[in-house]
Amino acid sequence: MVETRSDRPRERRRGVRHRLTRPLAARVRAINEALIRDLSTGGALIELGRSLAPGSRCEVNLELEGVKAKATARVARCHLLHGGARYEAGLEFESIDETTVAAIEKILTGTSPGEPLPGTIRTN
Repeated sequence: MVETRSDRPRERRRGVRHRLTRPLAARVRAINEALIRDLSTGGALIELGRSLAPGSRCEVNLELEGVKAKATARVARCHLLHGGARYEAGLEFESIDETTVAAIEKILTGTSPGEPLPGTIRTN
């Protein structure tokens, strides 16, 4: 059978793809929705739908009633929770400024003990 132009899938790329002779290193950032289970100005305990590699770095973004906080953290530990669908990770904040410390303190005073906070985790 002869393949005609109409038989081929339509090309959707905007540019021509070139095969590389050797792999090129890259970094992909992923954003993950997470629940903050425990929070302090030194770190957080989070629950999320994927594993984070211990020792890796991530960006933590929190927002509660208009108060925003953002910090860079190192993943201290991560394990699969009972039930096997979610992970729990301990994060240690590495880079946190005074504005973020104040925002976290304001968030903590505005929540009930034991109430999880929504947040996003951006992995490097």
